[in-house]
Amino acid sequence: DEPMGWGDVDKLHSSGVTIGSHCHDHFILHSNQSGKNVNRQLKISKNIIEKRYGDCSYFCYPNGTFNDISHKSYNLVKEIYSLGFTTCPGEVSSTTDKHLLSRLHIPKDLDYLKFKMNTSSFGNIIYKKNYNIFFKNVV
Repeated sequence: DEPMGWGDVDKLHSSGVTIGSHCHDHFILHSNQSGKNVNRQLKISKNIIEKRYGDCSYFCYPNGTFNDISHKSYNLVKEIYSLGFTTCPGEVSSTTDKHLLSRLHIPKDLDYLKFKMNTSSFGNIIYKKNYNIFFKNVV
């Protein structure tokens, strides 16, 4: 459960892995956070990564559930990143919001991962249900 250090990130980057942002302090982007703090967390993280590795176009929401993503953080992610990744299950299709993409947790049990991949249409139903709840009040 130890967070990665810069040495770990350097190894990933030198192996060809694209490095994205995850907030400066693993800050949860829920609606109780001020716009100033959300802005600071996203921009500092992006700037540090760009100084070390070049372009930083991707963002993974800390915690990443629809309950942990406020409209102000979503809008800022949309403004400064090309893609945003949640932790909500689901499939990615041509109609998926590119700033609310699902991502798979890779378990140690690969048989379970195969099961999840083979039953992914269920995840897509969950994604659509949550996506509609998240955006029902957006004007």
